[in-house]
Amino acid sequence: MEELVSGAIGTGWNVEAGSILEQMARSGSPGSTFAKIHAGASYVSGTCYDLREEIKAGEWPGAICDRVTIEKILSDDFSEEAECNYYVARKDFLPTSWAIAFQARPI
Repeated sequence: MEELVSGAIGTGWNVEAGSILEQMARSGSPGSTFAKIHAGASYVSGTCYDLREEIKAGEWPGAICDRVTIEKILSDDFSEEAECNYYVARKDFLPTSWAIAFQARPI
């Protein structure tokens, strides 16, 4: 998460409006990771699943989503495309089902 909020992998990311993450980010202590998430976030209506094509196209450096939604995006996309078009961060940043999805990059 520090790589995301530091700008090391781009700037700006989606956070679902009204989500628990929005509430946590808005109430983050100054200088905290949550405060930095809030400062760089675009709060979007809808879910990460609704925005999956924009994520795949690279219109956002990242989207902070719940793990279940990311797994659904990966599964549906691979079933339709027969290739992986997303990258999911290996580290979870909360002891919950939240994760971060990125556009896949050719190796």
